[in-house]
Amino acid sequence: VSASAPDARASLVRSKIGVPIAQAEPVQYQALYPYHPVNDDELELREGDLVEVFEKCDDGWYVGTSLRTGLFGTFPGNYVHIV
Repeated sequence: VSASAPDARASLVRSKIGVPIAQAEPVQYQALYPYHPVNDDELELREGDLVEVFEKCDDGWYVGTSLRTGLFGTFPGNYVHIV
């Protein structure tokens, strides 16, 4: 089961925005602003949320998991800053 998780992430990113830029280790970011998802594959952010970012895509969107909700999805990279 755990072996299929990275493939699911890469598939999600490719289906939304093209080729992913993978990182070796997840990096923790903090939300600067709230973000309300428009599509099902997007991640809701509240100001101050911590997110583990797994991929930064070339169009400025990030892929990660919210530490508050445990949910996984895409969100705009300019809504967060590295911790």
